[in-house]
This record gives sequence, structure tokens and C-alpha cells, in this order.
Amino acid sequence: MQALDLATAGFISEHFQSILTQLQAMEQALPLAGADVPRLLSIEQVMAHCGVSRATVQRWLHKGKTGRRGTLITLQAYWFSPTQPSIPWPALAAFGQGLDFDLSTLNLGAKAAPEPAAPLKRRAA
Repeated sequence: MQALDLATAGFISEHFQSILTQLQAMEQALPLAGADVPRLLSIEQVMAHCGVSRATVQRWLHKGKTGRRGTLITLQAYWFSPTQPSIPWPALAAFGQGLDFDLSTLNLGAKAAPEPAAPLKRRAA
């Protein structure tokens, strides 16, 4: 290794500023945290919040419980992994109140596709 192989403070600062600029641009491109995006909970977080065991949360996910209207409801979750579901906070809140929940009602930050334009009607000549 030679003396010229060492990075100078100016070199490091210049590259750091470049990386920082790229990170700031990426951060601005991301959706705002908490802006209409529900918080996703792990089984452990549901256990801690509700004060129940892992077996209870798993039973809620797979078998459910009797809801407010006397029907069977299950705790709704996204299954990104077969062993670790992600439970949206609104689904847990609805389940706790004995209400069924539809995951399709959640806005997960994806922009909706624009509605197709209505076909133009021709005027009779």
C-alpha cells in the first residue's frame, strides 16, 4: 500500500455527499409512513398487545371465534411467509370488536389504476 492509495478527507466528503443526495431522493420517492398505510403486526406484537399466548393468536388466525353477530370470524392477515403472518392493525381492531374484516378495503399505498374513460357517444346526423 502506498500513500497515494489512502482516501483524503475531500474524497470521502465528496462521495458521502453524493450518497446522501441519492438517499434523500429515494426517501422522497417512498410513500409517507403512516399516510393511509396500515401498520402490520407480527404474531409477537399481537400477543403483547392483547396479552394472549401464541397458540391463541394462531387459533384466531386459523379457526377464528364467534363474532358479534353470532357468525364465525377469523383474524385476517397477509401471509408473506407460511410461518409469519402480517396482521393489519385495522383487522385486529375489528376482530377485537367481534366484527368481520375484509382485507381488500385496506389502502396499502398502491396507487389505484385510473378508471377507463367512458366511450364517446356519436351524435345522430
